[in-house]
Amino acid sequence: MGRISKFLINNFFKVFIPLFFTLFFIAAIMFFIMISRFTSYLSLTFLELGEIFVYLLPKIIIYTLPVSFFISMAMTALNMSKESENIVLFSFGYSPKKMARVYFFLAFFVSVFLLVNSVFILPIAKQLYKNFLEVKKVEAKINIKPTEFGQKFSDWIVFINKADNKGYKDIVLYNQNSKKDTFILANHAKLNRQTGLLNLSLAKGKVFYIEREDIRQIDFSNMNINNFLRAEELRDDTVLEYWMKAFDDKKRAKDFSFLILISAFPMVSYLFALAIGTVHIRHDRVRIYPYLFAIVIAYYILSVIFSKNAPFVGILAVPFIFYVISKITFRKRVLRRF
Repeated sequence: MGRISKFLINNFFKVFIPLFFTLFFIAAIMFFIMISRFTSYLSLTFLELGEIFVYLLPKIIIYTLPVSFFISMAMTALNMSKESENIVLFSFGYSPKKMARVYFFLAFFVSVFLLVNSVFILPIAKQLYKNFLEVKKVEAKINIKPTEFGQKFSDWIVFINKADNKGYKDIVLYNQNSKKDTFILANHAKLNRQTGLLNLSLAKGKVFYIEREDIRQIDFSNMNINNFLRAEELRDDTVLEYWMKAFDDKKRAKDFSFLILISAFPMVSYLFALAIGTVHIRHDRVRIYPYLFAIVIAYYILSVIFSKNAPFVGILAVPFIFYVISKITFRKRVLRRF
C-alpha cells in the first residue's frame, strides 16, 4: 500500500471512528431503554442485562455501521477539499479514480463484514435472545419464594423454608398421582438455567414413596429435577434452516432482503459520498448535509418498499439502480471537473 493510500485511509478513520462510536452509543442507549421494559415483569441481574446486550450487538451494528461509513466517507472528502489536499493530490497526478479505488476496498470490506453479520451472526443472536427471554418468563412464572405454599415446579408442589444468594435451604417437594404419593426432602437446592430447560438441583436429601400401606425411603446426595420448555417456545434452527423459511414466510423474506440491502449500502454509496464531498471550496456552495440525508433516506425507503413487496427482486434491483446513479453522479461532479 502506497503512502497516498495510507494517507487517505488514515483521514477516513479519523472521521469514522468517533462518528461510529457516537452513533453506536446512541443506539445502545435506545436499546437499553427497550430492554428496561422487561425489568417490570422479569428479574434480571446486571450480568443478564449484559448478556441481552451481547445478543443485540449484531442488530445495533446493522443500524449504525452503514450510515456512519457513508457519512464518514463524505466528510473525509469534504475535509480534504477544505484543506486543498484533493487539489494537491490531483495536481501530482493522483486521479479521482485512484482515490475512488482506495475507498472501494474499504467499502467492500465493510459490506462483506455486514453481510456476514446479517446472514450468519444475526439469526443465531436473535434466536439466543428469544430463547433467553422465554426461559426468563418461565422463571418469572415459577419464581419460588420461601415460606409460601402452593408453588409449583414442573409437576411438583414446592415449599421452601429459607433462601439466600447461594440458593434454597430446607426444601420440600410433593407429587401425587393415582398410585402413589412422593415426598422429597432436601437440605439445599439451587435453580439452574440451561439450554431448553430449568433445572432444580437438590443436595443431601431423602425421597419417600407412599403406596397405600407401603412406605419406601431413598437417601440421595444429589438429585436433579428438570422442567423442560415446550419445543415451540425455543428456537434452535441452523442458519440455513432459519433463512430457508424465507421462501414460505413473508416476514422472513422481508427481513432477509432488507438485511442484504443494508449490507450492500457501503458498496453502492461510496461514490455518492465522494461526489458530494469533493468540491471547489471557493466556487461551490457546500450543501453536503441535505444530500447526505436525502441519499440515506432514499436508499432506506427503497429497501423497505422492495423488501416488503418484492424481496428477492429488490436484492438485485435496488443496489444496481443506486450504483448506476452514483457512478453517473461521480463522473459528472468529480471526473469531469478534476
